[in-house]
Amino acid sequence: MKKALIAYGEKSGEVAVSYILSFIKDEYEIFYLFNEQELIGFKGIEGEIAKSLQYIRVLKEKIDRINPHIVILTGLNDLHLLASLFLKKHRARFIFLGMPQIWAWGKWRYRILRKVRCVLTFFPFEELLGRRLGIKTLFIGHPALQFIKSASKINERMYIGFFPGTRKKEIKKHAPLLLSVIEHLKKAGIDEILWFGENAPMDIKSVKYEDRYRVMDSLYLAFASAGTVTLELGLKAIPSFIFYKLSKVDSILLPFIVHIKNISLPAVLGAKSYEKINPLTEDFMNFYFSFKSKREDFEKTALLTQKQLLKMLDIREGTKEQLLKTIK
Repeated sequence: MKKALIAYGEKSGEVAVSYILSFIKDEYEIFYLFNEQELIGFKGIEGEIAKSLQYIRVLKEKIDRINPHIVILTGLNDLHLLASLFLKKHRARFIFLGMPQIWAWGKWRYRILRKVRCVLTFFPFEELLGRRLGIKTLFIGHPALQFIKSASKINERMYIGFFPGTRKKEIKKHAPLLLSVIEHLKKAGIDEILWFGENAPMDIKSVKYEDRYRVMDSLYLAFASAGTVTLELGLKAIPSFIFYKLSKVDSILLPFIVHIKNISLPAVLGAKSYEKINPLTEDFMNFYFSFKSKREDFEKTALLTQKQLLKMLDIREGTKEQLLKTIK
């Protein structure tokens, strides 16, 4: 049996790994390399160079030892792009599971992706973009959609959910702001609050990462850090306020680097979104009171977004056969 090495990082990478296994587990002997490294913002990248080089060295050693037929890379895309530059001898085996967001920033990176075996995309437009740029791409459906479909349901929606991010640095950065919002909500008489992540503040109930798809069904409103969760909330038809807090350095450099206006994935895909970079506590509260006064309108918009996403991101018939043919 052929061997496959799956190298991944971040919580969202675990979902992608589980998804790709549903396609290849009967065809390949699977080996894993997990990396917990966090690269967030320009300061983070500068401070993690040594760790990045160490990870690339470990990846190379594992490839040399196992000699896999394919190497599937997911999560920490910038780090894996760097690995593709350094490990020229092996990159013909490399398969990116999820396209690095060259449509948002760093379009020049497509030159690296041209040299790997293929890129398996989660969004249809990425497949088309990749092919125009000379990248071998295949849209395979979105992992979140498949897991949301299979999650057990909770019918009663009674909580507001807070999603500070999945990386430790994100949580640390967003926690003080979200704590202020929670205090204001409690003063307004709102106590039914859930914290999706580690280190829940005050007496707030915490939801484990592996339980999030099921528990999301109990939310009628969400405040979420920009990332994959924005798509998950859209697929769950939960009205959401999307935010992200940037460092001073990132705020200065961002307009020169990023080429899209939206931070919410549903908005990138054409759906309506409520979002703000570097929000204040009053921005969250204004959204809450607006939702409270026009709840029916917000919920109709959320259902429309869900319908758009379900149609766009579902897996195509014959995808497994195409995937196995593409990666062989």
